[in-house]
Amino acid sequence: MTCSVIKLAVFAPPLSGHLYPVLGLMQPLLDNPNYDITVYTGLTKVPVVQALGFKCQALLPDQPDVFDNIASTDTKLNASTLYGQIQAAITMCQDLMTQVEAILRETQPDVATVDFVFAPLGMVCDKLGLPWLTTNPTPFSIESKTDAPAFLGGLKPPSNWRQALRNRLGRGAVHGFKRLVYRLFVKKALKRFDPVIYQQFKLYRENGEEGFYSPYGILALGMEELEFRKDFPAHLTWLGPTYPKKPVADFQLPTDLATVLVTNGTLLPWGKESLLTIVKRLAQAHPDICFLVTAGSEARQDQPVEVIMDNVYRYQYIDYEAVLPHVDYVIHHGGAGILYASIRHGKPALVIPHDYDQFDYAARLEWADAALVASLKRPDSIEAGFKQLLSRTDWTAMKTLQDQLLAYPTQERLEEAIARVLK
Repeated sequence: MTCSVIKLAVFAPPLSGHLYPVLGLMQPLLDNPNYDITVYTGLTKVPVVQALGFKCQALLPDQPDVFDNIASTDTKLNASTLYGQIQAAITMCQDLMTQVEAILRETQPDVATVDFVFAPLGMVCDKLGLPWLTTNPTPFSIESKTDAPAFLGGLKPPSNWRQALRNRLGRGAVHGFKRLVYRLFVKKALKRFDPVIYQQFKLYRENGEEGFYSPYGILALGMEELEFRKDFPAHLTWLGPTYPKKPVADFQLPTDLATVLVTNGTLLPWGKESLLTIVKRLAQAHPDICFLVTAGSEARQDQPVEVIMDNVYRYQYIDYEAVLPHVDYVIHHGGAGILYASIRHGKPALVIPHDYDQFDYAARLEWADAALVASLKRPDSIEAGFKQLLSRTDWTAMKTLQDQLLAYPTQERLEEAIARVLK
């Protein structure tokens, strides 16, 4: 298929770790007259998207907080909170799928990109015969067939038969869990929502690939060099980490001390105070180090900075691109955004994973010898890890990743992927 202007519909939830990589991916195409891009996301992020120059339409505008409420839990993920998330997501999906089908019928885009957690929207695209691409900033979320499975505490490649057996059992557990959730919740919901999609959708296609990901192509917004898995789908393309570029305000450090940025991202409300407790303990032991703690609340960024201790300052929000050029080290939770931002700026990091995919990111950084990792449950490991962070001088592996990250031909590969879909 050829067309003079490609109408591109971009779907992503209003969560920083999902929306911002997609905005960064699409931003270079804004000035390209061959593309007409519209972004669809939650109401709370519409002003952010529009400020970058994109056309934007709100998804479920009458439910502005629905996406954040599902993703942000008051406690660490457990069976109870996971069940609640599944139920809330299924309830939300009927309205979301109905709205998106109406949008696609009215606007008639040539191709769509769909964030991997918006998988039901890919089902809508298939129903309408619309080519679509999955965007995925967490590529290891794709089910592993032969290597270490994800979401099981950060498993690595095996070095002995016991670990090989562990990984095999883990792959079976992940596969079985997905089938169970599909049969108990998703399949029944699809039957109620949309009989056509119910008949069309298969959890696993004939070639064994997961039905939640596009059969046309998967755009991996991460680094292949940081991945120890080798069993990704053949139609997956590595585009590298992306983020939206915008004017950055000058950031002034509050002291002349060596400085550490401390963050656990924009979610995880249950972890904010415990992280501050960790920082206070480190600050007492290291009075010659300044700690800048960000609460990750973009909506409250205008609130004044809190001076917690002489060498501890808490900000409601700090733009990573503004602060990272000025700090010496980073302590973070293993979220993709700060992980890749730290690598991009060449900053040594101590990773303290909290929840979700963060243990898997930490495992990959440790495997690549590109960061240090500590346990949230073991304060002694955090103190030991921080001392090692300060004393370590050889960060060759991290610097190599920095060079590789900056060399990704992201825009070229994106346009090639779109062209393949439209042939």
